[in-house]
Amino acid sequence: MPPHAFSVDEGWLRYGRFVGADGTFDFQEFHEVALPPATFHPGPLGGTVKEPEALRERLQTLLEAVTATVADASLVLPDAWLRLTFAELEERPRQLSKVEDVLRWKLKKLVPFRVDELRLRGAEAAPLAGEPAGQRVLLGYAMEALLAQLESTFAQLGVRIGLTVNGTLALCAAFGRRAADQRFVFLHVSPSGYALVLAGGGRPLFHRFRALATAASGNGDGDLVLRDLRLTRDFLARELSGALPSELLVVAPPDVERTWRDWVGEAFECEVFGLRSPHLPLRGELAENRLPDVAPLLGAACHQV
Repeated sequence: MPPHAFSVDEGWLRYGRFVGADGTFDFQEFHEVALPPATFHPGPLGGTVKEPEALRERLQTLLEAVTATVADASLVLPDAWLRLTFAELEERPRQLSKVEDVLRWKLKKLVPFRVDELRLRGAEAAPLAGEPAGQRVLLGYAMEALLAQLESTFAQLGVRIGLTVNGTLALCAAFGRRAADQRFVFLHVSPSGYALVLAGGGRPLFHRFRALATAASGNGDGDLVLRDLRLTRDFLARELSGALPSELLVVAPPDVERTWRDWVGEAFECEVFGLRSPHLPLRGELAENRLPDVAPLLGAACHQV
């Protein structure tokens, strides 16, 4: 993958550059610019760009700070904008041209969105427990109009966006470089919600995203979060015959990390850690409190397709 990765959410544009060697990556640079309020229309899957010129100007400012020429790059979106869900396929279509039709038909039965307005991609997923191999599919979907606007904005400034992933997929790739054959659970907290993920081999095996308007502020409904986390733990315990990992990693802004670690520890009754440098295949000078912002960018840069 190109060494360049961008991320965009409701409030920030970020950039990171990472050069890989021997399974680890050298941290080269990181930059960010704040976006004006209401740059995007609100919506359950994010919204289209409300102020295209403001977004383009902020991206131009970000690119001017980058010391390298950026022609090709990856893009990380919030889990709220690029959603993930799993589906079971009884039989894969023999014709490749029919695969997307089948996936869209499956997705219509799973989500309350207008599927015809979404960009959809599917990839074979490993069985969670007990299912036959090759029948479980991971579906990723996002608003086509939003993706097209973002890609166009980057293209206007000479940057071609290739891979687009969400925070979960990016973090799975980053953590997978450290523990390729080990299953582990992590929780990713962002301004728009939180995602709890069981990962293995650099890919999600289980993913549950819950939108919360105040997730990253730590002021969300603690009782609601605890109840949801306990239900998720019970589901995973049943699926995995009780063989839950004994440790769990929380990726959250530093000012709310302790709150989320306490919630997760109470719900899962396990040892909970915050994201630290040893969890990532990353070399270089980088403040620990910036790891939650940099880790998804690293994951996009070291993603394997």
